[in-house]
Amino acid sequence: MTTNLPKVIVVGDPRLGTMLATCGAQWLIQPVAPTVTAMWDSIDSGQLDPDVAAIIFTDGTGTTPDELELSLLSFSSYCHTFLFADPARAKTIIDRARQLAPNVPNSDPNAPIWALPVLDANKAIQTIQQITTPGIQWGTPAPTPTPTPTPPAPPAPQPVVYTNPVPPAPTTSQPFAQQPNQTYTPQTSPKNYDQAQAYGDHIVEQAQHSIPKLPNAIPGQMTIACMSSKGGSGKALWVETPIPTPDGFRNMGDLTEGDYVYDETGTPTIITHAFDIMHDRQCYEVAFTDGSTLIADEDHLWSVMDMTKDEAYRSWLVMPTKQIVGMETVTRMGDPRWVVPSVDNEKTGTDSYPARGITRIRPVNSVPVRCIAVAADSHLYLAGETYIPTHNSTTALCLAGTIARASAAANNPKKVVLVDLDTRDGQVGSLIGLFMPTALNIRVLPIRDAASVKANLVHDKKMGIDALLAPVRPRNADDVGPEFYRDVIGILQTTHDIVILDCSVNYLDPLLGVGFAMSDEILFVTTLATTSVQGMARSLTELFADPSDGGLGIPREKVGIVANQVINNVGMGRDKLLKAALGAPLIGQIPSDQDAVLIATNSTKMHELLRHPRLGPAYFKLAEACLPGVPMAPLTAESAAVKQTGQPEQPGKRRLFGR
Repeated sequence: MTTNLPKVIVVGDPRLGTMLATCGAQWLIQPVAPTVTAMWDSIDSGQLDPDVAAIIFTDGTGTTPDELELSLLSFSSYCHTFLFADPARAKTIIDRARQLAPNVPNSDPNAPIWALPVLDANKAIQTIQQITTPGIQWGTPAPTPTPTPTPPAPPAPQPVVYTNPVPPAPTTSQPFAQQPNQTYTPQTSPKNYDQAQAYGDHIVEQAQHSIPKLPNAIPGQMTIACMSSKGGSGKALWVETPIPTPDGFRNMGDLTEGDYVYDETGTPTIITHAFDIMHDRQCYEVAFTDGSTLIADEDHLWSVMDMTKDEAYRSWLVMPTKQIVGMETVTRMGDPRWVVPSVDNEKTGTDSYPARGITRIRPVNSVPVRCIAVAADSHLYLAGETYIPTHNSTTALCLAGTIARASAAANNPKKVVLVDLDTRDGQVGSLIGLFMPTALNIRVLPIRDAASVKANLVHDKKMGIDALLAPVRPRNADDVGPEFYRDVIGILQTTHDIVILDCSVNYLDPLLGVGFAMSDEILFVTTLATTSVQGMARSLTELFADPSDGGLGIPREKVGIVANQVINNVGMGRDKLLKAALGAPLIGQIPSDQDAVLIATNSTKMHELLRHPRLGPAYFKLAEACLPGVPMAPLTAESAAVKQTGQPEQPGKRRLFGR
């Protein structure tokens, strides 16, 4: 009779329950609860018996703050308590649980909570067996790894012991040849010590060492990280625009890096870049339903919602002023077509504002304008006396799609996966119109292997690629940290020929260290606008500088520059761009067609850019530069003609850097 067997509660994936029920232990696995909340509901209803010999939780199953931590405490004082989690996450969760001990009656902050590895099922079972014996009898020995030669029997595990692995020696691969006649002078960059304390040390530790691929990685496998400059091409407001700050209103022209403004929730956010004032820009006055106005240049980006669409299909779009100017501003009912986000200013102590519509956009005489970049997850900051939210990656996606389709066209198909590493502001899902599953679906699994990772990728048939999406909500970014992505990227290198990492623009993002260390090549994408190139130069200084000077120590030979949105005779010249690149070579030039990109972005038709008459060939050349020697066939008639004939462009044809 099984009713006399010790009972066990499992919280997580049902497959974990199946694995535990068939591992040889003489116990009764009760019905698996998918979340901690579901577990407590089942206990309250009598479906689960809390009088157990062991309980096994999985990271990510808590649905409210501290729910998982409090539950660990509740059980650890009287039964064997286990947690499936990455080592770093397990330490964070268990440390937090011990801090909460005063809030849990009869809890013991010193009671052991055992961390189980998510990547080694045999080791996890072995640990459970050693901890629960003799309280739970095992009919057959728990499975154990069988390496050669056979190691001695492992010692009894200790609760939650963490050590930092010794990093492997750096590799000497040099994907990109260094640009000739370029010199690099190491610079000691100013340090933001608050941010360095939180992120910098971890990024440096990860980034300066190459992480080797797993032994079963696909031969010839390539991993490419793609990072963009924070600087834009003029997303600017009039310098006299009042900007609300924690110290009161300040003019846009007076703000500097390190100052604080408010994001759309009323939370202070730091200015990460304050760019030079620009003149002679086409400017517009934008009026809103509450009577307020802002003056912005034609390329300023707005976060807007199109109210002419059915409610089920409405979403926030990012559009420049000049595109909104060319469209209707009212619906058939006479209401504003374009609405900006609502503002909750409870934290600022000022009035709150509902979503407001744009009532009029009219050209005005050019005025000095300026743009800033902020650290907020949304990249939004409040502007004007009535707090209007205003906004601050297509290259990685189009590169991935080009490699997949061009290699298939050459009868040499490569399996390509795009990983959205910008976990706080991921754009890949929106660009391809797919939103689930995400990385969170993998993180909550008790066992992380190739099958479970592949099952939680999305597939874009039109681009011909797989994608690992970032969490939908920025608040979940910390749930999928560096250790998680190190594991998952390592697995993807065994299942896909090409892994492309779409990285955050914030070089203090802790995921950059893992992304750079696991990449064979790093692409840095910049426009030719002075602000963008300046941002690139600052970031490259941090990347190339020695760690003793606060840099990341990335070899210049690993980095290639991609010029994006290139317009003939507009913006910084080639020589100045290469000088700002600090010795990294220019390997790609993507011409500008903002209208085509915005239409493709907002309509989730990114695949059409691969056959665009100018963009398509540019992405193809970039793919060839990244994967020399890999057979690929052009996707457009124009690029096919150039490739087959090998002839230079005809006289009079626009050249990307023509002078």
